[in-house]
Amino acid sequence: MMKTAVRLFVLYLLLAVTIVAWSSVDDSMNLKVHFEYQKF
Repeated sequence: MMKTAVRLFVLYLLLAVTIVAWSSVDDSMNLKVHFEYQKF
């Protein structure tokens, strides 16, 4: 029972880290895309 709990915890932790990393990457990507569109 404890193993599944730990596995779930690790899964949620990875998910949270991925979301945080993705949102920060998304912000910089949005800026780049916006800059690229300004050229056209």
